[in-house]
Amino acid sequence: MKFEGYKTGEHPELNAVVDLLVNEHSKPRRKRSQFVYAMRNVIINLWQADQVDEPLEIGLWKKRYKPHRWFSHSHVTSIVNFLIANEYVTKKRGYQAHEKNGERVGASLTKLYVEPRLRALFERMYNLEVGYDYALAPYIFLKDASGDFLKPPITVKRHQMEARARSINEALRLHIYTLPSPPTTHLGSAPLIDKELRFCFFLRRIFSRGRTALTHGGRFYSRSLNAAPHPQGMPKDLRQTIRIDAQPTVELDFGGLHIRMLYALNSIQFDEDPYAKIDAPRGDAKLMLLMAINAKDRLSALRAFRLETKRWEPELYDAIVAAHAPIGKCIGSDWGIRLQRLDSEIAERVLMHFTSRHKACIPIHDSFIVKEEDADELRQIMEVEYSNVMHGFTCPIK
Repeated sequence: MKFEGYKTGEHPELNAVVDLLVNEHSKPRRKRSQFVYAMRNVIINLWQADQVDEPLEIGLWKKRYKPHRWFSHSHVTSIVNFLIANEYVTKKRGYQAHEKNGERVGASLTKLYVEPRLRALFERMYNLEVGYDYALAPYIFLKDASGDFLKPPITVKRHQMEARARSINEALRLHIYTLPSPPTTHLGSAPLIDKELRFCFFLRRIFSRGRTALTHGGRFYSRSLNAAPHPQGMPKDLRQTIRIDAQPTVELDFGGLHIRMLYALNSIQFDEDPYAKIDAPRGDAKLMLLMAINAKDRLSALRAFRLETKRWEPELYDAIVAAHAPIGKCIGSDWGIRLQRLDSEIAERVLMHFTSRHKACIPIHDSFIVKEEDADELRQIMEVEYSNVMHGFTCPIK
């Protein structure tokens, strides 16, 4: 389970456990309230990880640490080192793989395992209710080109985005989201409602490339608040079983979104199947086209495709460029991150529409999940907002 710095907990013994550990910590601190808040967050995260018998994964490398509004990187490292030194937890070094410029790279994580000494304190916190600090938590994040977190700019535009994202999250938390719960699934401490698994999540927007004008990326990303998976971490067949307030749901998505956006930006209405024009198996054509749009150059696209399929296909890349000659200059030119900024604008407008109507709408980047009874409304607002953002052009919805 990954560390999340804005978790909150309600239990009469939680404050007592936190005070005990803070007082045992030998390092004096002027800003005690910040240190107590940090200790509280670390303990809540450790308690929740221990309930599902998993280590707590936390990145202690300063460049990978997400800026927090209330406590600093030094607070967390001091607390972790204290817990390790006093045998409350043990540490193992982990590894997290991710893609960077079409290649798979990794970053070290610290895995913390709860020891019996700390588990004995957790016994006093039976049935701790874990929540999220919606009022304090930020919803706008900025990363540089290497994926390290930066401090977002203090601008009117950013604060307006933050306010809209907060209102979306506050509206989403008023609904109950459940999944069927197979008996063989390890559920840990995830809450059950009538033999269904309840999942809790929140949304945040992540902008990229260190552009303080917030012109790159900006998509909404979901993150889990309990042991259950979050929507964007579920395979499509599992997402089809999601229920909102005990009602069945439907997922609608834009067809060939980014390729049609590129045509629209070149003042062309593209209504054909973007993959049928390519003389190659549909799966390969779709994968290479998506990678080529997101790649910085031809070589990066070929490397990303080889990483996924173990095949080197320069002829397929050239066939894609030839099939989409009107936008050939945009393929392999790092347009994907800029198109994400546009599709995130569409997503925000769709989400704000449902927020204003007190209805739940879950974004999955270029698709949305709503109750079945709201499907027609979703289709209509997706069509309208795509046209508004793309200056009158249209995109099929399936």
